[in-house]
Amino acid sequence: MIRMLNWLVAGGIATISCMLIAQVFFRYVLNSSLSWTEEVGTFLLIWVGVLGVASGLRSEDFIAFTLFRRSRIAAVRLLCTIISWPSTIAFSGLIAFYGWNLSFDRAYGPVSAAASIPLAWIYAIFPIGGVLIAALSIARFVRELSGKAQQTSGVDSGKDI
Repeated sequence: MIRMLNWLVAGGIATISCMLIAQVFFRYVLNSSLSWTEEVGTFLLIWVGVLGVASGLRSEDFIAFTLFRRSRIAAVRLLCTIISWPSTIAFSGLIAFYGWNLSFDRAYGPVSAAASIPLAWIYAIFPIGGVLIAALSIARFVRELSGKAQQTSGVDSGKDI
């Protein structure tokens, strides 16, 4: 699943790059600007950002307070785990809940101005991303509590961010 997320993020970034190159070409070479590229690029950037967070959770590729995460005192490491992962799970649950409400409130409503994309499709990333982030966070939390994450975590293995 993480490999698929990585490919989706990479594909989204490549698509955004191609659209921006096309926009510059059309605007400055052909003197005819494309009206939809900026808007679609912004929407893709939202999707890429949320999916990138979900992808990064698996390998824990985020800024961390390594002073506490690498502490030699087991109680400090456990406290970090007990505070950080449930907080992440709760926050992603809020994102999923309010994203669900937002996307379905607009399910048959407005469309984007330039690309005529229903805004519900754009907002759909929030419940999708919230559920993905919560599921991956729960899995990571369970692994850390069971002690299995120490061998695979970038933070605990000496990899500096």
